[in-house]
Amino acid sequence: MRYVGAALIALGLALSGYLLMRHVALAAGPAGEYSDLCRAVFGTGCDAALKGPLAVQLGIPLSGWGMVYYGSLACLLVLGRLVGEGFRAEAAVAGLVLSLLGALASGALLATFVLGWSAWCPLCVIVHAINFALPPVLKSAAGLSWAEIGRRLAAAAAYIRGDTPADASAARWNVVGLFCAGLVAVVLYQWVLIEAVSRSPGGQDDFDPQKLATRFDASPLCEIPLGPDEARLGKPGAAVKLVVFSDFQCPGCARFSGELLDLAWDYRTQLQIVFKHYPLGTACNPSLKLDLHPLACEAARAAEAARRQGRFWEFHNALFASRRGVSLDEIARKLRLDVARFDADRQAAGVSDRVRSDVELGIRLGLDATPAVFLNGRRVHDLETRALRFLIERELDRDRQSGGMTGSPPARVAQAW
Repeated sequence: MRYVGAALIALGLALSGYLLMRHVALAAGPAGEYSDLCRAVFGTGCDAALKGPLAVQLGIPLSGWGMVYYGSLACLLVLGRLVGEGFRAEAAVAGLVLSLLGALASGALLATFVLGWSAWCPLCVIVHAINFALPPVLKSAAGLSWAEIGRRLAAAAAYIRGDTPADASAARWNVVGLFCAGLVAVVLYQWVLIEAVSRSPGGQDDFDPQKLATRFDASPLCEIPLGPDEARLGKPGAAVKLVVFSDFQCPGCARFSGELLDLAWDYRTQLQIVFKHYPLGTACNPSLKLDLHPLACEAARAAEAARRQGRFWEFHNALFASRRGVSLDEIARKLRLDVARFDADRQAAGVSDRVRSDVELGIRLGLDATPAVFLNGRRVHDLETRALRFLIERELDRDRQSGGMTGSPPARVAQAW
């Protein structure tokens, strides 16, 4: 069983390493440097999960925590073999305790998939399966009963409290071995942190507020009509408006949807967010030569049908978080919509007209990709969190300094109420 445990740890380390490199590449821009292994093997990508709101925890990507976790387990196994019998049992117990914590973490993360809080990620599921398999495998490899494991943990706790063990020299060597494993974990964490920060746009020392402001001010001021039936978040009539053209099949839009909800919460009394459809599918977007997202037009109509029942944003969140293969009717049932009305509305002429109107507006604005974001009528090209929030704060400052007149129509956004 020792070799089975080693193989599982090696596989977990390899998958975590791939997911980390993919995450870093996606954060830096197009991820062409690393092949999409997830899509090649399973037919569906893991990018939406890697760019989702839960993908980074305590400063580093979850895949980076996987590297720290498996690296620590590997170190314990190696030290247990190299140091000898004096440390082998303690290393096995420490590895077992660590694997139990890993299984608990995997259970919590799998729950986010089931509840629709995170996008589906097949490779992540394999990693979680490894974490569930490791505790019984490592216990079997250790050859210790639960009673013996309990006694060793109790002895370790007593040593930490200051009790003198029968064999003080052996205890000190055990501490040295565990310290070495902890040091490996710290080094891996620092490496992941440096890699993630240095390779992401937000972590590089190239954030130039003046350059960002100059580029934003140089963007053409566009007239973006807003009607009373738009999907909105935030304060009605807010002077600062963020208009987002999005596509429900677009991985970048899925990633940005989490940021959008954060903005809506953080600026709920100062900012209004308006959602507009721009599916990259030829079924409703005549500007396209290639059908990039064949299901996007149908998804846009479904979201509009959900809006007619007052559940647009719930449908928006569930649709971006859903895994491949989940039908629109399934999402509607999960949200307790009137499914018969939902099916009828998404075929209605008014719904198609709503989507077509947004698409025509996007074509007039010259949109070339999604998500496309306009802040008070000017296109925002840098959607990195720090840049976008800087521009929002700047527009809010302008509004305060001018006595609340900067966002008044039609200078920024033409409104039809």
